[in-house]
Amino acid sequence: IEELIECPPNWLDISVDGLEKDHDTQRNYKGSYRKTIDTLIQLKESGAFERINILTCLTTLNIKSVTGMIRYLNARGFKNFFITPMSVLKGYRPDPDLQPDNEDFVQWLDELLETTKGLLDSWVEVDIYDALSAAAIRQFTPDLFKEFKTDYEHLEIKKTYRGNEFHISYYPASLTGIRELIVNSNGDIIPPKVMAMGNIPRDLITGRIFNHSRNETFFDNANGKNVLAIFLEELLEEKRLLGL
Repeated sequence: IEELIECPPNWLDISVDGLEKDHDTQRNYKGSYRKTIDTLIQLKESGAFERINILTCLTTLNIKSVTGMIRYLNARGFKNFFITPMSVLKGYRPDPDLQPDNEDFVQWLDELLETTKGLLDSWVEVDIYDALSAAAIRQFTPDLFKEFKTDYEHLEIKKTYRGNEFHISYYPASLTGIRELIVNSNGDIIPPKVMAMGNIPRDLITGRIFNHSRNETFFDNANGKNVLAIFLEELLEEKRLLGL
């Protein structure tokens, strides 16, 4: 921590997955929450960082305590919160039981919106990468869904409440690879969805950044075989659920 404070980046991303019990359960490590909060306070009190972002993965384990966590941290001076509902890469991971069902997700979203109204100088953003979550908004809150506007490579809803900004951003899977790619420590360039597979097949790596090479196997197979089936499946899911 001391070394980080001595040479600080412009901003930090720190993961907090709900209040203590839920965070420790989701992290599978008792005491993780307390250590994280202590670290956050130490970093904030240093005054070395322009911005500290709180990142949260929304699951069935923590859905009941995320808004409470946001209120708790905002009262202690933290202003930026980014929540990502868990998405499932079928056949790989994570456990589908960790994904909140559509109705619970939309009820939580309404709770989060009401929570935002009572915060102080905050930015609260929900980043959706799963067509099911976007479809839940369309099904249960069609008026809210109609507020989505195109913003470059994604759709976004923006609201402001007494100095607090509330955003819902949806990044369609059909645009995967346009917004970002992932670079492994060995230089491999990997489409984001593929990272969830764990043991990544060579034919799903697009190239290597260190020697500026591209993986011809990936591009040769792209149209002729099923190496990109995970992307095609999500594109079809988007069209079925959202008409995109």
